Amino acid sequence: MPLKAFSDVVLSKMIEENLIELGKYFGSAMKSEFCENSSLSWFLTGIPLSFYNAVISTNLEEKEADRKIDMLLNYYQMHHVPVMWWIGPSTRPKNLGAHLQKHGFVHSADLSGMAADLEEIANKEIGNEKILIRRVDNVKYLKYWMYVFQKGFRIPDEIANSIFEFEREIGFSSDLPWQRYVGFVGKEPACTSGLFLGKEAAGIYNVSTLPSFRNRGFGSAITIKTLQAAYSFGYRIGVLQSSNVGRELYQRIGFQPYCMMSQYVWLRKEIEKRSYTAKNTLNSRG
Repeated sequence: MPLKAFSDVVLSKMIEENLIELGKYFGSAMKSEFCENSSLSWFLTGIPLSFYNAVISTNLEEKEADRKIDMLLNYYQMHHVPVMWWIGPSTRPKNLGAHLQKHGFVHSADLSGMAADLEEIANKEIGNEKILIRRVDNVKYLKYWMYVFQKGFRIPDEIANSIFEFEREIGFSSDLPWQRYVGFVGKEPACTSGLFLGKEAAGIYNVSTLPSFRNRGFGSAITIKTLQAAYSFGYRIGVLQSSNVGRELYQRIGFQPYCMMSQYVWLRKEIEKRSYTAKNTLNSRG
């Protein structure tokens, strides 16, 4: 169905649901955990970066919020990892952010939840003939993807190694819901993207560009190509979460904002000293 057939409320739900489905998928990977009940959904991979250990849905009465935050914070502390707590349109209580801050969480980012009609992007020119984009289908190309991803988000080596092993264990089959793409300029890897194929929408994640290739249209090009791949898989709706920096780029492609989402992050002290809190969003850096 075309984008215009859905209400803003339904599209907001699609944006949230794609993120929740991605969390479930990451939490089902080897050595990972996913848990959910009527009020909370959360996952843990063990990678010491908060994007990979997150609470992805919250439906609580305000009187029980502090107790449940304590419970989950203890869970992540026992595993010695940072944690991200997502807040979206369906989150309850509405003042959850204030409760999280009382427990030591830091408000990391406010993001625009955006959606686009993929049929309108299916024949769109990427606008840059210098780039060759291919799906990551083996370890060789995963290394290229990881190189750009690490440099783009300034991820320390030891954490990048953990992410690489996690991504390698997920696999490379074309029928998996999590796909990665890497763009080359000549022989040099320049940009990356991630694509999660959910039940109703295709989600864009992990768009990054090497600093030396920024502001030249490569982030836009790989996003368009990734969305066109989703369309070829039968998807009509594309979704993502964007920072203010990336919002204009995505609107030029065809996305429109439908909701706001926020990230709150709790960091272990030794991680906090490394000062890369802002890199935990992993949504767009290109």
